Amino acid sequence: MDKRPFGDARNSQGSSEPSDLHMAFFSGPHCSGAPIGNYGKVLMIATGFGIAAQLPFLKELIQGFNRSEVRTRNIHLIWQLNDLGLSTPEGI
Repeated sequence: MDKRPFGDARNSQGSSEPSDLHMAFFSGPHCSGAPIGNYGKVLMIATGFGIAAQLPFLKELIQGFNRSEVRTRNIHLIWQLNDLGLSTPEGI
């Protein structure tokens, strides 16, 4: 079993390239216990107000990174907005 701390991204050959690639996909939120910090790269996709469901996961990843408790080193967030909600005040 690999005894390196989560913050050490090297594989067993000492390279930073992963020796095994694992992909996971989950939609949700289905529960609060999804172990997303076990993955080196995380892709998050949200639309509109769906970003609110992603915020706890982002917070968990960032705080876990600061404490060297997660393996995640890259987070890609795609947030689709149909309207920015910006409007010109009347009279301008």
